Amino acid sequence: MEKHERCDEKKVIEPRVHRRILGFLNKARTFKELTADLGLGIKPDLAKAILEKRATVGAFGFRDIAELIGIVRFEGIIDDLIALFNSVNYGLWEAPIDLKLPDGVTNFSAPHAALLHDGKVLFIATTGGDSGTLIWDPDLAAGPTVLPDNQPDDNLFCSGHSFLSDGQLLVIGGGGWGPGNEPEKGWKFDPMSGTNGVWTATAGGPSAGSVKVGRWYPTTVTLGRGRVLIVAGKSGNNQMEIYRESSDDFEWVVDPPGMPGVSERAFPQRYPGLHIAPGGEIVYTRTGFGGNDPDPTAAFFRFLGAYSGEWVSIAAPNATGRAKGMSVPLLTLGGPFGWQMSCLVVGGDGVDARQSSETLHTPLLTPVWDHENNLGAPNRVNVNAVLLPDGNVFVCGGAPTGSPCLMYDRSTDMWSPMDELDAPHAYHSVVVLLPSAQVMSHDLNSPTIDIFNPPYLFKGPRPQITGAPDVLHHGGTMEITSPQAAEIDSVVLVRPMAVTHQTDSEQRVIPLEFTTSGTTLTVTAPNGNHPHAIAPRGYYMLFIINNQGVPSVAWQNAATKKFIFLH
Repeated sequence: MEKHERCDEKKVIEPRVHRRILGFLNKARTFKELTADLGLGIKPDLAKAILEKRATVGAFGFRDIAELIGIVRFEGIIDDLIALFNSVNYGLWEAPIDLKLPDGVTNFSAPHAALLHDGKVLFIATTGGDSGTLIWDPDLAAGPTVLPDNQPDDNLFCSGHSFLSDGQLLVIGGGGWGPGNEPEKGWKFDPMSGTNGVWTATAGGPSAGSVKVGRWYPTTVTLGRGRVLIVAGKSGNNQMEIYRESSDDFEWVVDPPGMPGVSERAFPQRYPGLHIAPGGEIVYTRTGFGGNDPDPTAAFFRFLGAYSGEWVSIAAPNATGRAKGMSVPLLTLGGPFGWQMSCLVVGGDGVDARQSSETLHTPLLTPVWDHENNLGAPNRVNVNAVLLPDGNVFVCGGAPTGSPCLMYDRSTDMWSPMDELDAPHAYHSVVVLLPSAQVMSHDLNSPTIDIFNPPYLFKGPRPQITGAPDVLHHGGTMEITSPQAAEIDSVVLVRPMAVTHQTDSEQRVIPLEFTTSGTTLTVTAPNGNHPHAIAPRGYYMLFIINNQGVPSVAWQNAATKKFIFLH
């Protein structure tokens, strides 16, 4: 490994930290940029000496920190520079892991990934056949993957997916690289059946489990009451449908009586970015896959019956398109439903969208757009965003190649740079939060998995959950035991991700109210009001986060490895 040593004490500086220090010193164009309040104590005379020295070393600036040794008082701030640019503030990407097929071949690549309720990751590849889907176990990160007990008879590439109330993954549509071969049925994956999980096709009801229309690049949204909304993915058909668990079949979404055409919507992109709001409305954030959005109008859908409702447009603050961006829901305690939600929208293909984010607030059916926030980094097209247990948002990948990673801090409404991902992860890349509170990233063009350790994993010992129930009821309470209970600042449920093409309607971090007594945390579950829009019935990761911002590992039953089931 390349090493950089301090000339006075021969202290090794980690290469990535060394690069960040040089980047900071070489980027500055004025004294003010070097003397900013970063805790470095760089005075104007030292800043002037640094800039003057830089002018003598070449057109590209400093190439090694050793070139600064000898500047008066510079050696006194080296330790502060190292502390500012180390993993505590930037996090750390680990060395890539080869994604091996069971036979040891390392040529598998997948644009779909879902975290199953046993903590393993299901990948869906670009083709059908024997390697169409496979399972990777983060606990055996460098080991080979395994194949499910069977494979779907359809090509599920370019499908949409979300979780059913029993933890199975429902997959709708697909067909491969172009429209025309969409599956006629939905597919369900049960990780607890057989040896390595079993695929079954939908087969019930009057239509024998056939979808109403074949869909290529659809979005699915899990609703309450055992239903899944299926949207878009079919040119020329703007009608939605609903999968019903009880019948294992599909129903059209129709117009309410006397309101013709209000239930249909022509989305300018495939994979529209959709999230379920606390009141049960479905919010469209203008994101999705496709070319630049010619119609930047967001909207929300409200149900006016079990299978009927209307779309209501939301005026946008500007005309920039958010296609090829990504949106995530941000929940906070409070409001008439117990929680309030806003949607953070990151990047996109519009000229003004590529380097910015914006927030859509959704209170009481009167959504409003908030200010735009410059990302302070290169363009973000086909970007991935993942909610972390502490409620912050990690962003990685996207064009152009080599874009730095970013972290959005909700408490400060600010973006900050993270450790750079060495390999480009843009179109067809996936990012998933793991039970370890690490982040997994995979790119279609690279047969590897990259693991990111967020900054919170470098801020001290992790709290431990030593006991928790297997089942939690809506509106009920549960007791969690932890030796660090007195240090816990927050308790959250995290919905496992099911992501493809920068689209994921599943992920959400749900903060919970709790009280502390000794080593016991008594936690109140999301309320019992139907349709359970805050937290649909299903499996969730449970994390506790201490007063240093450090999360536990997600709780899993020691015998079954299952997450907590919210009933």
